[in-house]
Amino acid sequence: MVRIKQKKQVKLCAADRLYYAICSLVTGILTVLVLYPMLYIVAASMSSAKALMQGKVWIFPVDFTLIGYQQIAKFSNVWTGYRNTVFIRAPAP
Repeated sequence: MVRIKQKKQVKLCAADRLYYAICSLVTGILTVLVLYPMLYIVAASMSSAKALMQGKVWIFPVDFTLIGYQQIAKFSNVWTGYRNTVFIRAPAP
């Protein structure tokens, strides 16, 4: 039978625990500050204009609609941009 050596856990001192706690708190705050605007933009783009103007949209779409995406899809410049992204820029190292 093969014995597996177990690594000994290093016990952190109070200063290390405080440092890790502060780093975790700052990282959590920065994550919320970055993710909330992104979620808001996605929710706003999928909500009705009326719900958006009334301030009802926060994180989740209200009165779900894809009218904005339908309007954007009508512009040929958008599709040209997607084509350039996929065929010209994406394969480059």
